[in-house]
Amino acid sequence: MKKLLAIFLLFTAAFAGARTIEQCMEEGNILFKDNRLEDAKTVFLDCSKLDAENTDIMISVAGIFLLQNNLTQAKDYFEKALKLLPENSRYNSYVYSRLGDIYFRVNNLPKAKKNYQESLKYNRANVNSIIGEGVISEKEGKLKDAAKAYKTALAVEPYNPIARENYRRLEPEIFSDKEILNALIIRKAVADDKETVTEEDRTLFLKIHRAEQSMGVEYLQDKYKGRAPEGMIIETGAGTPELRFMLSLKGYQEVMRIMSIEASRYFMDAGVNTSDVYRLRALNGMPVFDDKGVLTEEGIAVYKAALEGRKEFVLPSEPIPADREKEAAQVQALISAGYVEVTAKEFEYIKSKTLCSENTLAKDLGVKGVNVIRPRYFIEGPGRLVPAPANPKEIMYAVLLQFRGQTQNSYSSFFGRGGFGAICDKQKGSLLSLYQR
Repeated sequence: MKKLLAIFLLFTAAFAGARTIEQCMEEGNILFKDNRLEDAKTVFLDCSKLDAENTDIMISVAGIFLLQNNLTQAKDYFEKALKLLPENSRYNSYVYSRLGDIYFRVNNLPKAKKNYQESLKYNRANVNSIIGEGVISEKEGKLKDAAKAYKTALAVEPYNPIARENYRRLEPEIFSDKEILNALIIRKAVADDKETVTEEDRTLFLKIHRAEQSMGVEYLQDKYKGRAPEGMIIETGAGTPELRFMLSLKGYQEVMRIMSIEASRYFMDAGVNTSDVYRLRALNGMPVFDDKGVLTEEGIAVYKAALEGRKEFVLPSEPIPADREKEAAQVQALISAGYVEVTAKEFEYIKSKTLCSENTLAKDLGVKGVNVIRPRYFIEGPGRLVPAPANPKEIMYAVLLQFRGQTQNSYSSFFGRGGFGAICDKQKGSLLSLYQR
């Protein structure tokens, strides 16, 4: 009887005809929506037997491989689809964008960028590609370009959380003096009628902004059970995509006060004598707490390391590790002499813009290196620079300001429409004759 039933069902299926490509795709899509990826992939691969050149099937299979982190197979299927897609296909932008994602995940940034750019040729509003280009620009040190990309993405998708958070994170690096001043006024950190920004203002903005990025607002709300005292948290853009909660100066100071108390208690619970807590030093010799019992910049890093199980401080009775002490002494001497530290990324940017070799930078342009624990670089700051015709050291400082997205009138003459000429020979890395003394 069972055999007869099986034969009957087979005959019925044959009479009714095999499932169509549409039915096959629908079955795969249902499985995909139910998150049954492996089953969906099996069905889509079966569908491909009905139509070997169906790009919808190829893209579906590629998407599943991508979700399963099988990047090689995903890449193969996306590229196979690209060869068959017509020039006017609505899928071109999507496929190039996903190829950009694949290359980005294997850290092949040039190919990732190329694919994102191809994607945007077909659809300028592809947010994934716009943000992808922004992230790569950020990795390349092109912070202005990155910020522009994130803003473009927000113009397309105002509520996109990645673009919003990435842009806000870059604010200290890209804001002009006017924007920094406005940000401080909003946060009630300076007087409403203040017109100029000082270095102390920039540092204060950086600290408050960093506290916000480290969930300082949420931290304060938690400590006060959602009822922080009035004036500590600033709300802007209510009812719009620009909704934002920020710390006022008063709120930032309260975050630091509470965190400092918690840090001191943590060190006491860890076995540090009460009398020693406020005399702890970071490994570079700098104090962990200031004379008011508030965590210093070094102290924040020390406390964070302690919470992660790492001891990066010394007791008052303990010596500073020799290498740390040596580095700290060299760094302090340079800073006292008016030098400005640049990050490794900034140093690479200066090299790329000036076309100078490291030897030329050190020998002719006053770059100082400290290489005790890790390479650190310092260039002459504005206090050391003497204005002179074709002073290459001034140009170097201007390059640094350009990288940091800052502008200062005394150096604006070095910026043309987006840049200035190199000061070294591209092949030799030595100073051009114009700048040689």
